[in-house]
Amino acid sequence: MFESFDDFLLVAKGGRVSYMGELGKGSETLLRYFSKLTNEDFPTSVNPPDYVLTTLDKITADVAVSSWSSSDENRTLSDSIQDQKVLLLGGEEEASSSPPPPWTTDERFYDDATNFKRKCGSFCTEFVRLTRRHFVCQLRNPSYSFIRMSVSIWVSLFLGVLFFGDKSTIEGAVYSIGGIFFLVFVLVIPMQTAIVPLIEDRAVLYREAMSGLYGRLSYGLGQLCADVPFHLVNTILMFICFYLLMGFKLDGGSVGYFLLALLFANWLITSMGQMYALLLPNEEAASGLAGLSVILSVMLMGFLITVHAMPNGWVWGYWANMFRYILQGIVTNELGGNSYHIDLPSLNLGPVNGNSTVNFTQPDFGMDMDVLTTRRRNLESSLWSSSSEEPTELVLFGPGTDGTTTFNSPAIQSANLASLLQNSGPGRNKNETNQAAGLVALADLVQCLIQNDCLVQPNLPSNFMSCTVIPPSFRRPPVCKEQFNTALDTLPVDEILNCFRDDFPVAYELETRGVPSSVTKESFNSLNATDQVGVVQCLVTTIVPESFIRAVDAIIRIVKDLYQLLLIVVDVFQNGIDLPGDLILFFFGWSEWESGEGFVSPFKWHYCMTAMLTFLVGIETIKLLSVRFIVWTKR
Repeated sequence: MFESFDDFLLVAKGGRVSYMGELGKGSETLLRYFSKLTNEDFPTSVNPPDYVLTTLDKITADVAVSSWSSSDENRTLSDSIQDQKVLLLGGEEEASSSPPPPWTTDERFYDDATNFKRKCGSFCTEFVRLTRRHFVCQLRNPSYSFIRMSVSIWVSLFLGVLFFGDKSTIEGAVYSIGGIFFLVFVLVIPMQTAIVPLIEDRAVLYREAMSGLYGRLSYGLGQLCADVPFHLVNTILMFICFYLLMGFKLDGGSVGYFLLALLFANWLITSMGQMYALLLPNEEAASGLAGLSVILSVMLMGFLITVHAMPNGWVWGYWANMFRYILQGIVTNELGGNSYHIDLPSLNLGPVNGNSTVNFTQPDFGMDMDVLTTRRRNLESSLWSSSSEEPTELVLFGPGTDGTTTFNSPAIQSANLASLLQNSGPGRNKNETNQAAGLVALADLVQCLIQNDCLVQPNLPSNFMSCTVIPPSFRRPPVCKEQFNTALDTLPVDEILNCFRDDFPVAYELETRGVPSSVTKESFNSLNATDQVGVVQCLVTTIVPESFIRAVDAIIRIVKDLYQLLLIVVDVFQNGIDLPGDLILFFFGWSEWESGEGFVSPFKWHYCMTAMLTFLVGIETIKLLSVRFIVWTKR
């Protein structure tokens, strides 16, 4: 195979010529020249390439170059070239004016006989030409340009359609975060496509840089600038296919930030793949380390696992994660300052038999309707207010206290009693010697009153008196007379008579304890409604201990506050709630609470964008240092 070549060019380190000429028959010319370099006899049976390499091992490269420059073979070759010029240029004068061959003139390419001096163009010329060459090579490389662009377009369209929808609801906020997360993850594809072409181009870099064709710094900067147009085009395509379909904010600030952040994301992630390609010996190692770093970055970027839930030993991965700053910046740009509506099952307030009730409308989740109806009744019976227009009185019962919604239910009558107690004033029963027995008697009386519907509105005073004082007929005593008298046993007679002194100016004929027998149904009904209520309230305050009234007042105040809270809950269930986007960001640790302003997220510019720029400068610096100082001899 070697004998099939006509001429042979041997270049020493630095691109300097150490032999150029014919091989000769059986490589005789070549072997004769190299045998003279070491003053050896002409070899007869050797392999010419092996003999040439063996000879060069015995002398230095400088000796080989200087020997060729002063050799007869070099002069013969130069004369031959000059003769060719005469023929081509049409005369000796024109030929003599043409520049001499570069390997024959020490002044252009050599400082002296042994030291090579590269006379290339300026740094700017190298940079411009290398940038143009890198751009053309990448444009013609389908794995870098076409695949990268096409995958970005189709995946962006897929994500835009997948997460398309109304972005004013809480579901829209979740879709927004999910779509942005997967968009950032898609940028890993350009990173992988950038590894193989760069590793394949390393051999060209080493050969041309070592031959003095250009400097390593201009090569690295040219490659950096040649990538920028591809980043710009990829950013615009992804914006058109993703941002507009997602229905994100269209104000100038939001659109501008998204484009800038997406440009830096394209640039950063692709440069990270190129950095691995320059730092590591082969594409297998570069692709493996790139994949591992992407997996760790995605896990620790604060979306799948929030920073609050990360183990302490892994929090550093969150703060040193460039994917996190990309995601946080773009998500904050979209959610910050927005509100997202949450729709809930509704609670409707409606009057039932003069009482303000709380009705719960619950959607059917596949449960038995009888179960839902029972739960609704339980809730209705657990909260009742009095007939007053303002919710100043409220009684709380446990779920299931009463499954009915009638006007005489225990819940309604208990609410009426609580209203009566609160409006009657402080209790006047100060008998502390037999307080326990008095409370037992009071409990028996209340139980009897409720069981016999004695606390039913709207004629509560008349019903109360008919059950305790006024007999419904001559033959039948009041149903709760015994319990009422028991409650009066420990009280002074004067306290009881005071309740009848103004309304019944008759002889005080006492029956059992303290109630005039002249108080009849007719005489009581002859009083106006205010006086009737006054008599009943007086009796109630006489029987009930002072501490009991205070306890009821405290309970009602607490229940009133609960009722106001319930009204807020009802409003939420009826009309939904608008959740600030900054509150959602706070869940991920991307916003903070400021007194007087609420939740704010001021990090997208001076924090996230600054971090992206810092990572970009760091990665590009590492790439330039790798091009300058690292040489891998094997793939």
